[in-house]
Amino acid sequence: MHKIEYLRVILTEKCNLKCFFCHKEGIDKYKESSIKYDELKQCLQLLCDSGIRKIKFMGGEPTLYPELQKIIAWLREDKKNLDLSIISNGIVERKIFEEYIASGIDRINISMHGFDEKVFSSVTRGSVNQLLQSLDNIKYLKSCGKLGKVNYVLLKGINEDEFYKVLEFINKEGLVLDVLNYLGTKEDEIEKYRYSFEEIVLLINKKYRISHSIKYTNP
Repeated sequence: MHKIEYLRVILTEKCNLKCFFCHKEGIDKYKESSIKYDELKQCLQLLCDSGIRKIKFMGGEPTLYPELQKIIAWLREDKKNLDLSIISNGIVERKIFEEYIASGIDRINISMHGFDEKVFSSVTRGSVNQLLQSLDNIKYLKSCGKLGKVNYVLLKGINEDEFYKVLEFINKEGLVLDVLNYLGTKEDEIEKYRYSFEEIVLLINKKYRISHSIKYTNP
């Protein structure tokens, strides 16, 4: 039997952005949709005792879960060998990330939903200040060795032009970029927005040369 060791935990469906491609549709609709702290601790204790060795906290936007720092500190103290990470949009005060780091988080991945101000606003309905905060936190997390990777959703007809700016930024800063596909449920929208892996490669090759590639299997 396959041993399950990796757990992804949706802490909340609240979010401070309203990305048009996200099926959660932002914070207004899901004000009460967060797992209770005591229930979360009980579940995590049971699952860790059953063999979980890697936990990734996500949402919504997990930094909106008020007890996340307490959960990280508790897990790190009780289960020192756990691999702990977060997927965030980076739109949070730096002191919150500082608390997570002090509590023992291993790394934080940032989902960047726009690099150009107009694209960011169109995709997320967010503000310029939110974009700048996310970019600033990417650089901060890199500086303290806690940035895992940057996630970027490539959307046909929406952000191809800024995609090259993203690649230049990633290369300049020495970061790792995970290019994600549009994940919708309606066939017409999938056809409209989704890039296949082969199409992504062709898009990159229009401006850059891919020197080598490695087949990756998620462990």
